Amino acid sequence: SKEFHVEGDRVYFPDMELLYADIPAHKRKSFEAFVMNTDGAQATAPLKEWVEPNAVKLDPAKHRGYEVKIGSIEPRRASRGRGGRMTRKKLTLNEIHAFIKDPLGRPYVPGSTVKGMLRSIYLQSLVHKRTAQPVRVPGHQTREHRQYGERFERKELRKSGRPNTRPQDAVNDL
Repeated sequence: SKEFHVEGDRVYFPDMELLYADIPAHKRKSFEAFVMNTDGAQATAPLKEWVEPNAVKLDPAKHRGYEVKIGSIEPRRASRGRGGRMTRKKLTLNEIHAFIKDPLGRPYVPGSTVKGMLRSIYLQSLVHKRTAQPVRVPGHQTREHRQYGERFERKELRKSGRPNTRPQDAVNDL
C-alpha cells in the first residue's frame, strides 16, 4: 500500500482524497501514476518517495486521516547467504495496509466477533485501571453482581463519557 508515511515510531495514513485535492493540478497525473503503479520499479515505493521530490507536505491537520504508533523495526535474524557469509535482511514496511474504511472514509472494523473481542479487551483494561471497583466477586455470582457488570459495560461502552447517548450508539463507534 502506498497510502502511509513513516516518520520515526509513527505511521501516518492521510485521507487520500484530501491529499489528492491538495496536490497542484500539474502534478496530479504524476501522483496518479505513482499510486496506481503496482508493477515495476515503483511497485513497492513508499509514499514519501513521491511526496518529498514533489514538495508536497503531509499535514495531519489538513489531510486528516489517522496515525498509528509502531515499535522499532529490527533486522531479521542473521542467516547464511551465498558463499557461507552471514547476512541480515532488513525488514520493510510493505506489509502495512490501511484499515478497511466505511463509505465516509473512517476506519471500520468488520465482523461482530472482532468487534466483540476489541470491546472485551477495552472493558478489561478499564476494569484493571479501576481496581477499587471489582466487577467479578469470587464465589457465587449473584444477580446483583451480574447487574453491576452490565451497568459497568453500559456506562463505559455505550456512553464512554459522551452526553446524550443511546444503547444502539455502542455498535461501531469505539
